[in-house]
Amino acid sequence: KPLLNDRALLAFEMGFDHVALCLGAGAPNLIEMPGGLTPGVRYASDFLMTLHMGGAFKHDSLTSLEVSLPAYVVGGGLTAVDTATEILAYYPVQVTRFYERYMELCLRLGEEAVRKLWVRDQLNKVDIFVRHGREILQERECAQKEGRAPDFLPLLHSWGGIHILYRRALQEAPAYRLNAHELQKALEEGVILHPHTRLEEVLSKGHGFVSHVRVFEKENEKILEAGSVFLATGVRACEQDGYHQDPRITCYGDMDPKFSG
Repeated sequence: KPLLNDRALLAFEMGFDHVALCLGAGAPNLIEMPGGLTPGVRYASDFLMTLHMGGAFKHDSLTSLEVSLPAYVVGGGLTAVDTATEILAYYPVQVTRFYERYMELCLRLGEEAVRKLWVRDQLNKVDIFVRHGREILQERECAQKEGRAPDFLPLLHSWGGIHILYRRALQEAPAYRLNAHELQKALEEGVILHPHTRLEEVLSKGHGFVSHVRVFEKENEKILEAGSVFLATGVRACEQDGYHQDPRITCYGDMDPKFSG
């Protein structure tokens, strides 16, 4: 904790007059719940960063970013909305890329040798990705023949869809208050919103992958099948060491408690 403050003091000793802390978002708000560290659970900010800065959205990317459906995004802010819409766009790219590489490896090495690379629980996911990738390519081919744009939404919904879980009413969601138009567009694109729904537990099976989520919707308990969970529950400001009391130090963005989250 004192490291950054010591460096700021050193900067003043060197002759600098002011220090600006432009360190991006603060630390994510952790959700203490059973199963929170299950493989398949990740923070939305991490997903978005890997998707864009890691280039996972590119067809030739080798970046490891795995999404399984049904996907649940927890939160009511614009980050939750961005995450849900990005999953809608990314999943067809992911499974198409997986299918093409899988088929190429099977052609070169033989399917039996390729499938030995995974354990049984992983093979279940492999088979799902291969099937989904094949269906995405079939839809692309069909759309091209009919002279229309591909429509992946019916497929995505049939595979479980992308959902946002928000614990309060829609009108209370930060996304609704800050940019209702963006939220509306996300719903039009096929994101499914569940207001008054809070996540209580992430359930797993086999080698520990996410299998279900336990939620309360208006105090009614439900167990829902799940493949991925993304936490978009905001961030907290970095308030240690009295940075905000020193007039020579300015904090920007989420580093400032006034703008945290």
